[in-house]
Amino acid sequence: MPSDFAKEIAKSLGMTEKWVDEWFDIEEDKQGYFVAKLKPKKFLAREQFRTMCALVRDLGGENYLEGMKAWKVPGPYAKKSKPADTTSTPRP
Repeated sequence: MPSDFAKEIAKSLGMTEKWVDEWFDIEEDKQGYFVAKLKPKKFLAREQFRTMCALVRDLGGENYLEGMKAWKVPGPYAKKSKPADTTSTPRP
């Protein structure tokens, strides 16, 4: 649930859940990903930004998405992309 993502953000940043609610819009997108977007006129300190990026990577998400100005992690129903086939075909 997006609220679980909010709790993880609060824990990682050492903030209260209320603070997270005041600073982030957190919702689930159509693909089942949880998206945390900073609210207008809210900015993270450099160390907080790095912590957010590390948290998102730890949760299997993508780094900061500049175009969206958000972080995105897969929820339990996210359509995960299949890993590329890295096996090589033996040569004759």
